[in-house]
Amino acid sequence: MAANTQRLFFSLWPDDRVRRQISAATQDAVAAADGRVISPDNYHITLAFLGGVPRDQVAALIAAARTVRFPAFSLELDGMGNLALSLVVLSNADCCPVQLVKLVDDLWAVLEPFGLVPDSRAFKPHVSLVRSVSAGSGSQLPEPIIWPADEFVLISSETLSTGSAYTLLEHFPAGV
Repeated sequence: MAANTQRLFFSLWPDDRVRRQISAATQDAVAAADGRVISPDNYHITLAFLGGVPRDQVAALIAAARTVRFPAFSLELDGMGNLALSLVVLSNADCCPVQLVKLVDDLWAVLEPFGLVPDSRAFKPHVSLVRSVSAGSGSQLPEPIIWPADEFVLISSETLSTGSAYTLLEHFPAGV
């Protein structure tokens, strides 16, 4: 990546309780997977992946994201499966909170003037657990994990030989 760009994404970032619950509920499936295990410290739900962004645009992106208003809500994570070559914990698509869908749509609306466009695939909230998985099967978690979402964050991502290193750049709290 060019020195004048920064790899960025907006996400929901879980608290320590949710991280521990996800890790405990999925430990057997993660141990059996044949890919690169993701550290629980890096668990998140991507709302908008921006890719490489010119560093001189970051402040304007933060200002634009500050205009997004959303109420706090809870997300239920209840299943595991494969998605895009990863073993993931999925929220049940039937139970995806309308507040989350609206947050993603509103976030992309303020990002599009910067020439950023959403992925052509439908948004499916998930937490990646293992990357480069060749096989796996779907299953339900022993019990649903409730993730309270009272903010979203902007993350800078750096790809290292040991995996991704994430730096939290900014918090965007809920508020109507």
